[in-house]
Amino acid sequence: MANVEYEPHLLKTIDISALPKTAVELLKIVLEEIPYATEELKVHIVAWCTDASGGSASMQWLLVQKMPHIVAVDCWAHQVNLIVGDTFKVTHMVIKIISDAIEVVKWFNNHSCVLGMLCKVQIAKYGKILALILPVLTWWNSHYLVVTRLINVEFAFKQSLLDAGKTLEALLLSKEIMDILQGLEFWPQLKMLKQHLEPLAIAANITWGDFTWLDTVLITLINPYRQFLNPTLDGVVCAAVLVSLEECWAKAD
Repeated sequence: MANVEYEPHLLKTIDISALPKTAVELLKIVLEEIPYATEELKVHIVAWCTDASGGSASMQWLLVQKMPHIVAVDCWAHQVNLIVGDTFKVTHMVIKIISDAIEVVKWFNNHSCVLGMLCKVQIAKYGKILALILPVLTWWNSHYLVVTRLINVEFAFKQSLLDAGKTLEALLLSKEIMDILQGLEFWPQLKMLKQHLEPLAIAANITWGDFTWLDTVLITLINPYRQFLNPTLDGVVCAAVLVSLEECWAKAD
């Protein structure tokens, strides 16, 4: 794609299924795209942005050797998502909270009778139905939406459990799901996790904008760095985020 005057334009789709997935092969494709954009579309190429995978990073280095006037930058929306992923990998507490949240969403979405009961409570309480969200595995920041949505309908869950206890619908409820929802730590931990994921979700939203500039990225990264030095947050989670943030920055500095 080419971003011109804050608007992204799809240029070409290239089938690479039969090609080796190497930096040299990627460079060949890039070097074919640049003349197409400059000569046929009359676009001045000033920067080339990719993710920071090994092949892409090597291609960027090779590209700058051939065309020193081009600025090669990482996609920081991708980097922010990787920071969230790194946090999940090293923090057992976060993995447990997310796993429980996803199990609740899956179970309710797969049991229409109990889901209908939850929807009725939402209509009575909120005047609308908020759908339960499952995360996209390749988009780590979608976990923030999972957590936020569950917190938004916390009252509806608790009221549904009370109502089910007075009816035959209680027989439909899974003991495992009941234990999660009625656990003393589940809702407070969800709110704690939301507090940790929110700065990264905001950073991702900013950095994948069509009008994001390099100085915007720098300012955006300063904010979560400042927030995760907050002593009131969980120290293990903050340490994981800061280490990942510094590693991502070091590669792109």
